[in-house]
Amino acid sequence: MSQDLPIIRRMLGAAKTGLSEPNVSVQVGLQLAMTRALDQFLGQKLEVLETVQSTCTLAELSGHLAEQGAVFQLLREGRPVGLLQCDLAMTDAIISFLTTGQPSGNGGEARDITDTDRFITRPFAQSCIAALVQDLAKTPLHDVGAGISIGPPVVNLKDLPLIFKDTSFLAFQHLINLSQDSGEGKVCVVLPNIEPVIDAPNALKSSEDWEQNITYAVDHAPASLNVVLHRFPMTIGDIDNLTVGTVMPIFGVTAASVKLETAGGYHVANARLGQSTGLRAVRIEPTLPMHISELETPKSKIKDDQLLAAAI
Repeated sequence: MSQDLPIIRRMLGAAKTGLSEPNVSVQVGLQLAMTRALDQFLGQKLEVLETVQSTCTLAELSGHLAEQGAVFQLLREGRPVGLLQCDLAMTDAIISFLTTGQPSGNGGEARDITDTDRFITRPFAQSCIAALVQDLAKTPLHDVGAGISIGPPVVNLKDLPLIFKDTSFLAFQHLINLSQDSGEGKVCVVLPNIEPVIDAPNALKSSEDWEQNITYAVDHAPASLNVVLHRFPMTIGDIDNLTVGTVMPIFGVTAASVKLETAGGYHVANARLGQSTGLRAVRIEPTLPMHISELETPKSKIKDDQLLAAAI
């Protein structure tokens, strides 16, 4: 089995994931992408029972979404082009898998979606979109999926007409078998139909104001931030000998040793490790300014005349 191989051999011999066929149907591509996202993010072999495709307008879009669920905009170049929604049962299952390792047994009991639900569900949505973009490239909708990323949440479905222009959408309903107790969950992916970009009323249009355009482009450029607790050198042999249960002590590290860095290693800020709403979190800490001062020369108790006499 691959798990029995040393880590370096697994890294060098890892098989490529994704679709091998040059052209597959959209339903098959999205279904395989969803299966792979569930496996990679949750570590669970959950079955995607079916993927249903339908076409709708903006007025009909809310009818394809669950009344309660974590909804996120799909963006391309900073503009909303679609949606991704995890219904209440799927949201509860994701939270339960991440906290207890098992699916929730309440079967999506009726309640309101909170900001904490959206915060926990967002990484799963990002994993789904990453797999979707990769596998959608093998389907006839390869242009539609190019450059799509997760955007801000949609708190109220009544705001959809304020976000999107009235146009045609493709809605893909994924029915997922969670467990015998939890029942089934749904993940709905909404993509633009034919037209790859849907303009938002509030999106900045091209104009002669170059400074405003460049500011908008910079503010909406994607970025990543790494939370680093500690770094220490290792040899290839040390890495190759790592096994499950290996204890790696990190000396001199406290809760205030966290650093926020860009993907290129640029230091952004210092932080302290803690908890927020039951989850691990970091708090930005002030950077203490460097202070250099001269040490005061201790005053001698010997009088000047005594020093003079001693010198003579």
